[in-house]
This record gives sequence, C-alpha cells and structure tokens, in this order.
Amino acid sequence: MEVVFTLVLMPGSWHPRLPSAVRMVSVEITKQLRVAAYALCVRDGRILLSRWVGPGTNNKRWTLPGGGIDHGEDPYEAVIREVDEETGYAIEVRRLLGVHTIRRIFDRGADGEVDFHGLRIIYEAEVVGGELRFEVDGSSDRAEWFDLADVAGLRHSDQVDVALELARTSPPDGRGEAALPSDERLTREGPAARTGPPPGS
Repeated sequence: MEVVFTLVLMPGSWHPRLPSAVRMVSVEITKQLRVAAYALCVRDGRILLSRWVGPGTNNKRWTLPGGGIDHGEDPYEAVIREVDEETGYAIEVRRLLGVHTIRRIFDRGADGEVDFHGLRIIYEAEVVGGELRFEVDGSSDRAEWFDLADVAGLRHSDQVDVALELARTSPPDGRGEAALPSDERLTREGPAARTGPPPGS
C-alpha cells in the first residue's frame, strides 16, 4: 500500500521568510507499507534460506523464504505459497513465532523520499515434500540449507536473526527484535543505496 504526500514550496513573494530566488518546488514523500510472511525451517541443525536479489550487483543477501502477502490472501496461505515459489518445498506451518517491524527512509533523489514500513509475520514450519529448486525471474536466485553455526558468517538479512531468537525465547508478546549489524541500523538511505525495500522485507 502506498500513500503519496506532496510538499510544495511557493515562490518567495508568497512567504517573506523565503528568498526571492526560490521557485516552485514539489517534493513527493511516499509512504509505503509492505506486509509479508516468512518461514523458519530448521532440520537436523540446518536452516533453509533463500538468496534475495536486490538492485545493483552487490545486494544479494540470504534471508528466510517468504514474501509479500497478496491482497485478500491469508498470511498462513501466503507463506506456504512463497516457500514453494522460492525453494520448491512444500511446508506445514507449525506455529506463529511472532511479528517483526522495520521502518526506513529511502531518498530517491529528484523523485522524493520513500518512508518504508515493513511488517514481517514469521512462522515456524516443517518441510514435508517437494524437491529443492531455485526461483526463476523472481526476487531470489538460490535456496540452500546451511548449518546453524555458519549463519553468522553469511551476508544475511536481520530477519534471520530475529526468527532464530523468536524460536529460542518464545516471547509472550510475539515481538521480534534483533541486534542489527552496522549496515542495517540505518533509518535513512541516500540515492546510491537500495531503491527497493530491504531484503526480506
């Protein structure tokens, strides 16, 4: 869902505090909400991850399989569909782990800013069928199982850490939080940064 606000600065003669050289300027601020569902699948000490492909050449990052919920779609059904699309596996959802929310500002230069709010619904699930395959022409390009001990060394989304912490602690309020690495702590990103939502958003 997107809501666009337009800020208009009128010529200086309209406001005594603005210099006369100021011309009409229109700046768009877009509010974007993305609701997505993800699955934490752990089997024999290994975790299933998919590799998100962002704009540019250096934005690939491992994340939980899952993705955006379509309009009118149940999150439970969405996570089953998304895992199948990204990994080829059929899953059974075991429990709701919790919800994680992020908010970031993206500067699109002349196109204004995007105030992005991501709402992540995280489930614990079990692989019950299918064969591992890679998504084609989607938001990911690979899917693999990794030893849990190796996750820290991967370039990965913060939601992987959030999901593992939720599974470990089972907080009664279901609120997911994580200690983010330095490159994920930013709340405002410039024109040279990612133009789309963060990985696993």
